[in-house]
Amino acid sequence: MAETLASDLFIPEVAAQYARQAFVENMDVMSLIGGPGSGAPIELVNDPVFSSEGQYLSMPVFKRISSLGTRRDLTSVSAVTDLELTSGDEKAVKVHKKLGSVVHSLDAGRLSRASSEQISAEIGMQFGESAFLMLRETILNAARGAIAAMTTTAHTHDVWSATVRTNLSRTLINALKAKFGDSREKVKAVICRSESMQDLVDEYLGAGVTGIADEATRAGIILSSLGVSLTMCDSAALTTADGGFNKAHALILGPGAIKVGYSLPLTVYPPFLDTSKEQVLLRARGDVDYWVGIKGMGYNSGAGGANPTDAALLSAANWSVVYSDHREVLLGELVHNASAFA
Repeated sequence: MAETLASDLFIPEVAAQYARQAFVENMDVMSLIGGPGSGAPIELVNDPVFSSEGQYLSMPVFKRISSLGTRRDLTSVSAVTDLELTSGDEKAVKVHKKLGSVVHSLDAGRLSRASSEQISAEIGMQFGESAFLMLRETILNAARGAIAAMTTTAHTHDVWSATVRTNLSRTLINALKAKFGDSREKVKAVICRSESMQDLVDEYLGAGVTGIADEATRAGIILSSLGVSLTMCDSAALTTADGGFNKAHALILGPGAIKVGYSLPLTVYPPFLDTSKEQVLLRARGDVDYWVGIKGMGYNSGAGGANPTDAALLSAANWSVVYSDHREVLLGELVHNASAFA
């Protein structure tokens, strides 16, 4: 008599391979990720110092010394005033996510004639897509929460109206860059929704640059007029339902603005056969843990707590100022309307 094993029906190695492929193929915001020193807006830190222990990561940084340079009096012999070098703590927070468990019946597999490789590939692909989407939402919500916590909305430009539309345009992007003062050229990448991208393309077309607008914006090519790249991302974190028209949010980023890393890589576990039901079920499960930190800001663990939800990351109350000068935070947010938003 033949014996059917769980491994005959689900192959975790195949699922993991397809999960990684699906993760990479669903890049949008992830295309802004690079390693340390790459100059990418989202810096992927692969450092064994950041272990799986604990719920928070401490990233000490030296604060700028104010009034470091002063006039020297050639006729004075009085004592000088010492200036202290101090540090702040850019605290990052870990987020723990699970994938599944996913069940399918052996009878369904037999009837569909799906092979174990096909089943494993499909589940793995969906695992990878889900892992990417979860990380993307964590990054965007953390960015918006940190920006909102900055003193006097230093890097927020809000033109939204419930009754009169002010859509994304080159003028608005330029106004957001102006928030960074003489550091404006450090912010190089804009993330916006596809509805906002359409408005920007329409503005280019209306400005008489037909044949250039569609190529310069559709593919996210550098906009020569502003010196920034554009990335489309239809994330829930980039829109807010409100009275009247809904809000659209666009983010602008500079090198190393956000740091992310994995404390548990995408892991697909061996399958489990559940014989307690009328139909025998196969259960597949995956886990992934990662952390996120914002340059110049610290996660407020006392307020937000461990393993935060996206809503907790979005809350300004859960982030604290670490920067000495607002220009150290290479993140900004534009709140605007979109033609397609009711």
